Amino acid sequence: MDTAIVVAVLGGLVTASGWVVTNLTLKLRENETRRLQLIRDHSAQQISEFYAPLTALTEQLNTIANIWDNIEGPEKDSPKLATLLFTESFGPVHEDILSILKNKIHLAEGREIPVSFVNYFHHYRALRVKFSLEKAGIPVTVKVPEFPSQFYHDVRSGLRAASARYEDTIDQLRAPRSAPPHSLWDRTGRIKATRRTGRCLLPDKAQTPTR
Repeated sequence: MDTAIVVAVLGGLVTASGWVVTNLTLKLRENETRRLQLIRDHSAQQISEFYAPLTALTEQLNTIANIWDNIEGPEKDSPKLATLLFTESFGPVHEDILSILKNKIHLAEGREIPVSFVNYFHHYRALRVKFSLEKAGIPVTVKVPEFPSQFYHDVRSGLRAASARYEDTIDQLRAPRSAPPHSLWDRTGRIKATRRTGRCLLPDKAQTPTR
């Protein structure tokens, strides 16, 4: 077979294989970009709809608790004052927290609901029952579990994790990526064939060794 024909056929095969590799590379890159975008969007949703609001609300609870701790005088032991503080301050904040946990719990980190979240449910439900009964004038004693301090820390731990993942993903999406080769032919170097000699030489410095 004529050497020029062989070279032409070889060139066509390499070009075709380069086209396949190029398209595969583009497809893989597109898939990776979509994967990163999904991670970015989910992390952003975790931050804006779950962890950031819960962080702000738990800070409000801390502020109200500090106010309560610093109240002085005999009136501090008044059930009326405790009920008023719960109704006007603690209660609304707790209701906001409860609403987020009920509707956005799927945005929490991990596969399992943190134990502190469950303990928070127990705490607030008992607290709500206690003040509801007192408001109704029913003289009963309700044991209220302590506020789970780990809930405060778990919320902030989740916020840090989601924020770090969001920033890392943004960095990866912004990172410059080299343009994919037009074909494998271009990536490895054009095969320079001459009709005169029929020899195939690798480009530039590297040449096919002769034996």
